[in-house]
Amino acid sequence: MARRFALDSLAQVQAYLQHEVLSGRLLQCAELLLTHSDKGTLEIFCSPDNLKLHSSLTLFALAASKGSVFEQLLQQFFAGSYDKRTLDLL
Repeated sequence: MARRFALDSLAQVQAYLQHEVLSGRLLQCAELLLTHSDKGTLEIFCSPDNLKLHSSLTLFALAASKGSVFEQLLQQFFAGSYDKRTLDLL
């Protein structure tokens, strides 16, 4: 199922961020995650969803502007590191 709905390119990620409905929902969810700085990703998401979060944050951080909520979440949950496997796939 994950492959069926996967974003295949940085261009698709950028289009997602420009979509009037999807972008707003994504940003709202991301901003809510920022409020859980006292928890780890496994406390919020089960495995493998915590790994999917890292991958998604990597993609959206690459497509968004500097200092985006996605970069903030990478810093908060993953010590600012991008997901290497996602970068390799790009």
